[in-house]
Amino acid sequence: MNSKEEIQFQKRLQDMANRVYSRGIPVFTDFLSISESSILHTMKNKLAGIRYETYGGYEFAERQIAMFVPDALFYDGYEEYPQDDYPIVTLKIDSIHKKFAEKLTHRDYLGALIGLGVERSQIGDIVVMEHCAYAFCHTGMAEFFQKELVQVRNTAVKTTVTTEEVSAQLTLQELTGTVPSLRADAVTAMVYKYSRNHALELFRGQKIFINGRLTESGSQQLKEGDIVSVRGLGRFVFTEVLSVTKKDRYCIQIKKY
Repeated sequence: MNSKEEIQFQKRLQDMANRVYSRGIPVFTDFLSISESSILHTMKNKLAGIRYETYGGYEFAERQIAMFVPDALFYDGYEEYPQDDYPIVTLKIDSIHKKFAEKLTHRDYLGALIGLGVERSQIGDIVVMEHCAYAFCHTGMAEFFQKELVQVRNTAVKTTVTTEEVSAQLTLQELTGTVPSLRADAVTAMVYKYSRNHALELFRGQKIFINGRLTESGSQQLKEGDIVSVRGLGRFVFTEVLSVTKKDRYCIQIKKY
């Protein structure tokens, strides 16, 4: 996103926040990319009279919908908007003939969805399994996808709405290792087996997002539960500090996906 696009996006968010404040009702965005979510987070202090929350359909979602809520709702005892009320539906895209199905990738599923003439902002994360994928979409698009998405590449598929819990089906790779500190660059270097300098280049290249916020400094200290997204490489959760060695190095646990 270039500077002009960023300014236009900020204006759209500000206009939406103003509508929420004047009407006194919650309003939802479309699915935001991680870059767009990062811009939203930087505007927190500029959105007077409203608060916002984000959710993408499951625990580790990268693409999320933002919900703007008037402050008044919080003052009346409002604490958190029910996740079930977000306009998000989970689709299961299942190979019909698994024996003859191709090995499909994230790009294949996304291409099939976009190829139906749908805006990317109507589609959230796509979680790929062995013979199926789970795609999160805007509620208003669910019926269309169920009717129209019948093939991915050369593989016949059936698309249905599901209530299956996607987070529970994710295969997370558990890693342990030692780092000299809990700096984000040190932990990222450990996870991807990079040198510290290589990891720093990822930060300088604006490829690191911590909890949805663009992070250009590798010096940020990670906390338990932080989700780090690395463009082109994936994501990991900083799970916990297991121990501290006699040489003051941290033995840590990571869950990578």
